[in-house]
Amino acid sequence: MGNVLVILIRRVLRLILKKDAQGPDEAVRNFRKALGRVPGMPRFPGGVSARPLEPGELGDVQGEWVGVPAARRTILHHHGGAYVAGDPAAYRNLGAHLARPLLADVLLARYRLAPEHRYPAALDDAVATYRALVERVDPATLAVSGDSAGGGLTLAMLQRVRDEGLPLPAAGVLLSPWADLTDEAPSRASNGEADDMLTRSALAASARAYLGDVDPHEPGASPLHGNLGGLPPLLVAVDDSEILLDDATRIVEGVTAAGGEAVLLRRSGLFHVWPVLVPTIRAARETVAEIAQFLEKHVRQG
Repeated sequence: MGNVLVILIRRVLRLILKKDAQGPDEAVRNFRKALGRVPGMPRFPGGVSARPLEPGELGDVQGEWVGVPAARRTILHHHGGAYVAGDPAAYRNLGAHLARPLLADVLLARYRLAPEHRYPAALDDAVATYRALVERVDPATLAVSGDSAGGGLTLAMLQRVRDEGLPLPAAGVLLSPWADLTDEAPSRASNGEADDMLTRSALAASARAYLGDVDPHEPGASPLHGNLGGLPPLLVAVDDSEILLDDATRIVEGVTAAGGEAVLLRRSGLFHVWPVLVPTIRAARETVAEIAQFLEKHVRQG
């Protein structure tokens, strides 16, 4: 039954999301239409609840909390959506299933989207959110995460935080990260048919919507072209079918070559950012459990 459900989900995702785009405007329309159909149906484990981020609670930061009472850890998550779409509310289940085993508060952060707000607006927002959090919590009790574009954004944020001399979090998790906006990675072509959700043209058009005239090699936009040294331990998850496969594997290779710690969770037969379907499919439950184990190892309780 589990495999049948995954196959069905993959077919539905292909129908809804896999659309080529001839330009930035079409990419924005397609992503916003598709991601706007994601159901907001929380399936929280016991003891976990969602609550709004109150105005002024973290300065100008926007988003929402999912967590447990008297949380001992904090996780900051940046959502995906190719920098042009997406909503933190779609990640309540993921946040809840990390909050429970880790006794954590998960901040599902909102950041400005392109093309209304081009690079570096999203990165500026991510850094501002992180800065507000480390004024409130011990960085040793803090982890950061992100999926797809949010994964690349999280990596770029870590690089800027490091370069600005802010205290680093204890660990990071990147789910199917989009960390190279240049369209030069071989998996963009080799996995073009296999990927159930993303197309090369849609990513390239979204990159143009986000970057405008900025060079896609700019490290703040494509952190794979930046310095991967001096980062906290990272866990990177990706499926073999993804056009973003090379982004994930190159992050792990680069961090390791720079003397850091990076763990690659490479799976087959799944799809882009499959952990967000926790607890619906077994593979998502298993991967989220592995993420929780990684964070339990590296993130101290406060």
